Amino acid sequence: MSFSQTLTPSDASSKVHFVIKNFGVKTGGDFGGLKGSINFNPANLSSSSFSVSVDAKTIDTDNSSRDEHLKEDEYLDVVKYPVITMKSTKITTSTVAGRYYMFANLTIKALPNL
Repeated sequence: MSFSQTLTPSDASSKVHFVIKNFGVKTGGDFGGLKGSINFNPANLSSSSFSVSVDAKTIDTDNSSRDEHLKEDEYLDVVKYPVITMKSTKITTSTVAGRYYMFANLTIKALPNL
């Protein structure tokens, strides 16, 4: 059975989790302040889209010293660029049932459209 869903993330309970490799060791964290829209129809992937943003200053890697360093202008520069955005360009099926690939444009350090 397929169905179409249009979702609006709820800031209080929504987050974006990430994992990176830092000096050969995996580490991760979360961003809060998730906003935007998600339109997903597994029967018609070409009509599906994701357009979301997070609040850059909410970065949380379980290390406050690292978080403060990542907020500085060398990395995220959250004072000048408070929002990180992601907009899908294509969604396809994967070889695993119920899983999908999303291709997207990720924008970090861009001024928000006011």
